[in-house]
Amino acid sequence: MEAARLAPAAAREQLARDLAPIALLDDRRFALAAAGCPQAAIGLALDRIRRGPVVDIRSHLILAALWRCAADGDAAAAAALAVVKRRVPRTLS
Repeated sequence: MEAARLAPAAAREQLARDLAPIALLDDRRFALAAAGCPQAAIGLALDRIRRGPVVDIRSHLILAALWRCAADGDAAAAAALAVVKRRVPRTLS
């Protein structure tokens, strides 16, 4: 979460550009999350951690979208990121 607060605008903008062309075919919320919608990013992240400790590219993309929302100053996204961080295996954090 500290990294989200300290992220320079250029890094946040680059992440936004990197996420924009990506689609998760079975969930349309990702496009909203990638565009900076905190509600979509939080919903995706919470759905993902409820499924268990599966860590794959989908999880990383969802967390990147959530981080972007937190870095943009959304308090709810920052809180969700803190919750999700506790569920991510230490080898990835």
